[in-house]
Amino acid sequence: MIIVMHVAVSLKKYLDECTDRAPAGEQHCPICGRRLRKHGRYFRCVVLGQLLERLPVYRYLCPQCKKTFSLLPAFIRPYGHFGLPVREAAARMLSRGERVDALTGRLCQSPKAGGISGRTLRRWLQGWRRRAQALVESVIEGILRLSPGFDVTPYLPEQNRPRGWLRSVLSLGGILRNLILRTESVPLFVFFNSCYPVHMSL
Repeated sequence: MIIVMHVAVSLKKYLDECTDRAPAGEQHCPICGRRLRKHGRYFRCVVLGQLLERLPVYRYLCPQCKKTFSLLPAFIRPYGHFGLPVREAAARMLSRGERVDALTGRLCQSPKAGGISGRTLRRWLQGWRRRAQALVESVIEGILRLSPGFDVTPYLPEQNRPRGWLRSVLSLGGILRNLILRTESVPLFVFFNSCYPVHMSL
């Protein structure tokens, strides 16, 4: 089972602090709540921009449930080969109306990273479309809880715009991130991944 770190740590900070030791702080079992024990690590290769990074992922064991858990940094999606900053860059370009075929030659093109196929980008876009409306509704709830009376109507999608919900979630998500963190330094998709369950985040 996978646990995503709730702290939106950067790649540099993660490598500085976690290359040789597990992240600081206790981890608790999402099933029974018991404190987890450290249980080794494995490495994942993830494309982040033009680089292919080999990252340590730490494992934990629940002494009660006897289940193992992997603690992923918030800039990686479970089972994904591309880091969230790459996915966010693709989402922003696609939400502006750029064609999938035009992006395959622009994103992550380097001898190490290898690039992104059109098939992968289309799969991402399908997933974003499926999740965007529910995420927008949840984000609006969060905004109105923190800033009652905020007018969200200018950020809602126009009818019959296939990428409208994606555009809305990018705009409204940025507003919510800034209300909570008071900074834009955390990439939006990393913020989503650290705050929302995997089935909702982008």
